[in-house]
Amino acid sequence: MLNLPPQSEQFQQFAQRSFSSFLHRFNLPQFDMRNNAFDFLRLIMVVMVIFAHCINARYEDNQYPKSIVFINIWDVVNGLFIGTLAVYGFFIISGFLITASWFNSKSPWEYITKRVKRIYPGFLVSLFVAAFLFVPIIYFIGNKNVLREALVNFPILLRLCLEYFFRNMWVEIYTPDIKYLPLLNNYGYSVNGSLWSLIHEARAYFVVLLLGLFKVFDRKYLILIAFFVLNLLYIGGVYNSEIRLSLSIFFTNFAFIALFTYFFAGVSFYLFRDTIKYNWLLFTIAVICISFSISTNNFAIFAPVCLTYIILFLSQVLPFKNLSKKWGDCTYGAYLYSQMIQVILVQTPVRDMGWWWFFAFSMLLSIPAGYLSYHLVEKRFLIRKSTISTTAIKQ
Repeated sequence: MLNLPPQSEQFQQFAQRSFSSFLHRFNLPQFDMRNNAFDFLRLIMVVMVIFAHCINARYEDNQYPKSIVFINIWDVVNGLFIGTLAVYGFFIISGFLITASWFNSKSPWEYITKRVKRIYPGFLVSLFVAAFLFVPIIYFIGNKNVLREALVNFPILLRLCLEYFFRNMWVEIYTPDIKYLPLLNNYGYSVNGSLWSLIHEARAYFVVLLLGLFKVFDRKYLILIAFFVLNLLYIGGVYNSEIRLSLSIFFTNFAFIALFTYFFAGVSFYLFRDTIKYNWLLFTIAVICISFSISTNNFAIFAPVCLTYIILFLSQVLPFKNLSKKWGDCTYGAYLYSQMIQVILVQTPVRDMGWWWFFAFSMLLSIPAGYLSYHLVEKRFLIRKSTISTTAIKQ
């Protein structure tokens, strides 16, 4: 062993203390579960989804104006779109908060009840509104020039609406299209494409239930192993078409792997929340890594860890804390209704007013719709007495 002179040892100790003190200055206090900006972050993500859906609703493929192309995060390899990025963020927050919900539930039944009440009533009402209000409106607006023929075919449309409602009422979207609707650019005949992610959210709730029942959470490193395996599958599927096809066959579709990777990132960060240090230095490094990954087609490699760190860090430093306690949570409802609203706007003169006007009208109608959904439907089913806010938006 190398024997250093006393002066060198003193210098080393001084350097170590100085470096530790330097890092400590950047550290945030312990993660605050009660006082956070998750509601505000979900609101930003909803705006990102509405933004992405506006582009798809109004323009054909590859026909986007140059003025908005630079705002769309589009990665040829990863297929990363700004709306997809937002959905990944939803699942990160969901993984973090749903795990917290399990630990703060007195029994598995209470956990199940809270999860069902959070996701299902709003979904079911939105499905009913879509089938029996939005679809007839879209149908008659789109066929206003052939109204007599539209009236003749309306009983057929009504049968299709009933089929749409009852086939999709268990969250799995078996019938996304109604063929009698006007063709809607990139959406085809889809009624509400936003609902695709909810079945994955419901499955994630069930997985957390199983992990809790079988005491897997007591062995936290097993969760890290699961996250690592999912991450490898996710990366493999992104960069290798054969792996992606195999995973799509085995898991129904590749979205399952992608979304569960981000969900388990949130789960892992919750379990190790007392170990992980949140500081500005690591946040800056994470932002640099994400920026680098998008520009170099390596998003899938860096994002599950770096994006999770960024979101959780921002939940602590952003000033807009606990918005749902003051105003209610409009984000889930806005997510449910925004695309239906945009489908109607496409059939009106708003479409020809310019893209930014289309986006503005979408926002002005979707956010109030979400507010009404929360206060008229979702709020009535939520368990009001809770130690922490465990609600999470469903992408």
